[in-house]
Order: sequence, then C-alpha cells, then structure tokens
Amino acid sequence: MPGTAENKTLIKNFFQTVVNQKKVADLPNFVAADGTCGGKAFQEMVVDPAPEIVAALGRERLVAAPNRPGASNNVQGFQEFTQHVLQAFPDMHVQIQSMVAEGDQVVVHWTATGTHTGEFLGTRATGRTVPMSSVDTFTIKNGKIVGVQAHPDSAGVLFALGHLPETPLASALGLGVRLQH
Repeated sequence: MPGTAENKTLIKNFFQTVVNQKKVADLPNFVAADGTCGGKAFQEMVVDPAPEIVAALGRERLVAAPNRPGASNNVQGFQEFTQHVLQAFPDMHVQIQSMVAEGDQVVVHWTATGTHTGEFLGTRATGRTVPMSSVDTFTIKNGKIVGVQAHPDSAGVLFALGHLPETPLASALGLGVRLQH
C-alpha cells in the first residue's frame, strides 16, 4: 500500500504530465476507471459558484448543458473536461502552492494562468489571461486517484471572463483582474 510520500508524488506527476505537458491521454494512468468527483460532474466544479453569484447572474447562465465535456463524474468525464479546459486555455500551467497528505488523501492548493483562446463552457474566446486556483482533495487507492473534491475559485474565473463586474471593494483593495480587450 503506497504511503503519503508516494501519494504526493502521484499528484505532482498528475499535474505535471496531464496538465502542464498536455498529455490528457495519460490521465487513465493516474485516475482509476471507477474514479469519481464527489458525486458531481467535473464541469459542475467550475460552474458551481457561491449562491450570491448564482442569484446575481442566474443559474441558467452558469450551469453547463448536460452534453458538455465533463458532464459525468467518472474518469471519462474527468478526461473530457480536462481536454476541454486545455483547449480553451492551451498555455495553462499549474503551479502547486502547497500540498498536505495524510493516509489516502492529498490536499493540494494550486494556481494557474491561461490565455482564453478557445470556447470554455459556452463562453467564446476572449483572449484574456485568466487566473485560476483551487484547493482539491484527492483520494488515492492502490496508487490511483479514485476521487477528487475540488473547490475552485469560480468567481475569479467568471470575473476574468467578463461575467461578473468589478466591485468597489475589490477595486479599492487592488483585487480586481485587469481585463484585456
């Protein structure tokens, strides 16, 4: 049974190979065939923002259609959604900010940027640089990822894509993303 060091190495290699090297076909080498996403479709992790954002924009603008890539919560959905993200942000590069492992779980805080040059969940390419971040909890069994629960900064992505206005507080604190036109 792999230990925490091996589990952390698996997750580092997953991000390096699948995302940074764009080898999405290698995803099944890291994710078990019966792996899931905590009961949610992979696309829902990105488009499931805070209730106040849903109230402001309307759920229909935020929830992707069931036939979009990643609409299932299995390894195929994971692979489809990853491919969709990398096609929308082909220069995306993940940096692991922190990682903690205990038992069969690895918690990762990662950040990334990518230029939005392809359609992403119904939003046409904007050419904007989009900052992304998430805290993901991976569950590992027998050397493969069997589950992931992601907590992405959906509001940040939606703001960078132009779906949310800059708030006065964010502007005053310098937290706003400078939109490139």
